[in-house]
Amino acid sequence: MPVNSFFTNAPLVSIVSFVLTTSLVFAVTEVWAKRIRDPAAPDMMPGPRPDTLPTVTRWLSGRGLEQRLRRSMIRADLRLRPAEWLLLCAGSGVFSSMVGLLLTHSIVTGLLCGLFGLALPQLIRAQRQEARQRKFEEQTPDMLQLLTASLRAGHSFAQAMEMVAAEMPPPLAAEFAWAAGETKLGVPLETALGRMLERVPSADLDLIVTAILIQLPLGGNLAEILGAIAETIRERVRVQGEVRTLTAEGRLSALVLMLLAPALVFLLHLRNPDYFEPLLATALGRSLIVEAVLGQLLGAFLIKKMVELEV
Repeated sequence: MPVNSFFTNAPLVSIVSFVLTTSLVFAVTEVWAKRIRDPAAPDMMPGPRPDTLPTVTRWLSGRGLEQRLRRSMIRADLRLRPAEWLLLCAGSGVFSSMVGLLLTHSIVTGLLCGLFGLALPQLIRAQRQEARQRKFEEQTPDMLQLLTASLRAGHSFAQAMEMVAAEMPPPLAAEFAWAAGETKLGVPLETALGRMLERVPSADLDLIVTAILIQLPLGGNLAEILGAIAETIRERVRVQGEVRTLTAEGRLSALVLMLLAPALVFLLHLRNPDYFEPLLATALGRSLIVEAVLGQLLGAFLIKKMVELEV
């Protein structure tokens, strides 16, 4: 069907818009419902609940994707099943594509908007995962200090883990509570700590887990080793702060470049309200606006990657 014929077919456009809007509302309400059902434990995964998409779940399990997607949901603290996550991504892509087509009547712009809609949930997931891991790493020195004090007081490592789960804030407390709960159920300590490392892929946590797994069977002074690791991590955090200070100019440049175009549009509109009429009144103009916004977002992403330094 030609694009123009599609947009002149009012019933078809209405049906497609209704289906997409209903799907989006359902996905949003499901996410908020999960938040409301368990507001006291934001960093813990909810208990078992009915699978709304069992066919998709079986399809993912048969291809080995279900476990990897579930791990990604845990790392980003998203209370969604893998099948629900795929539905959300697909719905976002289709909805964005339809919005682009309805606004610009251009297939190319619609495809670009669809690709952006597909990538947007992934960007949000990556941002949430990065923020959770950064918060975990910021809490790591205090956690090591608490572990060291508990071990020097004569507590076992299992008791020290429970103390960390009780005294530290989330997300670190939630991860240690999860690992401590697994050990109480008979899971070996090595397995519980390995699963924690899978949920939080942190280099600091990897070093800590390695030291623990080496020292516990040998009976060495684990408290002294953890204290030395804590000093190393504090020094690395200090260097990271200096790096962020040195790259502040690049981050500020990204912010200025992102705000420059909208500010210029606003000022031109105040001076001459009809200035952008050719862009808003034609399909080509609307396509250029959408592509300019996507270009702005891509440029900000590239600048962000350039100013990020791993320490």
